[in-house]
Amino acid sequence: MKFVRAATIEEVLRVSPEDESTRDIVRACPAFGVWSLGREDIGNIGAQLPSGEMGTVSSLFAEWKAWLRSPDPRVVWSADVYGAFVQLLREGESFSVRPVVLGSSMQILDGRHRLFAAFEFLGEHGSERNFEVYWDRVP
Repeated sequence: MKFVRAATIEEVLRVSPEDESTRDIVRACPAFGVWSLGREDIGNIGAQLPSGEMGTVSSLFAEWKAWLRSPDPRVVWSADVYGAFVQLLREGESFSVRPVVLGSSMQILDGRHRLFAAFEFLGEHGSERNFEVYWDRVP
């Protein structure tokens, strides 16, 4: 994990979802930084599945993939978004919007599909490639 630069609250708000409760959480943070993460770092980020189960990206990855094959009506949209992100990475592109993580345990605020896609991509390709996130921490 490597600190890249400081980020303004306004910068993070521009990529945050439009719902006010999420935006209020971002506004309550004193500072954000842009951080570059590898697969192990991404795997250690805290996540929550649509089922409500919580864990890290790496510990929930198999269940995430199983959920994407489930009959849950939310799967259609999620599978399309997730698949598009994985394909984007396989084509050598990157995300235009950085995920947002919070707290010392790095819980996902926004970007679950992107982070699971990056985790899968890096596992498939053994790449040394890193991905950037906004994290409410600065050195």
